[in-house]
Amino acid sequence: MVREEFSLDELKRLLDTPDYYLPSHIDKNILKPVMRELPQFFPGLKIKKVKDNTRGNPVKSYIFTWKSEKSEKWIDGKYDKKSMSSGKVVRKEKLPEWAKEDYIQPKETMLSKEKQDELNERLARIRSN
Repeated sequence: MVREEFSLDELKRLLDTPDYYLPSHIDKNILKPVMRELPQFFPGLKIKKVKDNTRGNPVKSYIFTWKSEKSEKWIDGKYDKKSMSSGKVVRKEKLPEWAKEDYIQPKETMLSKEKQDELNERLARIRSN
């Protein structure tokens, strides 16, 4: 079981919350969403408020507990760059010719008079139908 305790000021600093946030804001805006989303990644996640035994019962700190992850024995150098592949990133997608760096745009050519007439006839037939 992993147990971490954070004082109220430390938790505010770590989460980069505004200075005006009270423990009620932290509960509503941070801890409730955390308890909805993170238990699937941290089994047995629990958050406990530690209150000071003074007038008003203010929150002094928060204790986070969860079950530690079971993992295999650590192997030194397993993730070193040398043991990984060549390090080159191979693109898997097929880029169109115009997206390549050495692409040269072809010059526009006009259609011959015969091709233009043929195209106009086809368009006229399509429009008449």
